[in-house]
Amino acid sequence: MAAFVGGRPLEVVFSIVAFLMAIQSFRRSRSGINLKHMNLPHPYILGFLISLLIETLTETLGSSGKIMFIAVMMLLYSLDAKTMVGTATLLMFISAVSGTAGYVAINRIDIVGGMVIGAVSLLSGFYFARKALSMKEITINIFLGSVFLLVSILESITIIASI
Repeated sequence: MAAFVGGRPLEVVFSIVAFLMAIQSFRRSRSGINLKHMNLPHPYILGFLISLLIETLTETLGSSGKIMFIAVMMLLYSLDAKTMVGTATLLMFISAVSGTAGYVAINRIDIVGGMVIGAVSLLSGFYFARKALSMKEITINIFLGSVFLLVSILESITIIASI
């Protein structure tokens, strides 16, 4: 995809989408606002197509676009924040396994380094998943908004620095 369009426009779109999702997350965190998903006839088909596009764009750029799985769920499905984060984590796992298989196939993996960092990730992932279950919905949405905003800002800085 980046070969046809060029990396810069894709990075700009990624940054804008992350910023818009930050706004959406912060809106969801406000008390008394009940944001429903878009009323679409086939949200699972649309979710599949959008996720395929997001995976293609983020894997092409090499960016950390897995957070965008949450964006798709936030817009298309009426899920509470905890279910949304849990489902996105499953999707990230599936995506990571498939990406890892590709890198193993071309012998571009540091097994020892990956296992050391992976062990820490495994422990912290388990701990913070349990911690998230005890958080309020508002807190999770504020955290998601902050992550989206940070991703947008960092991507924008990267774009500006490369000009």
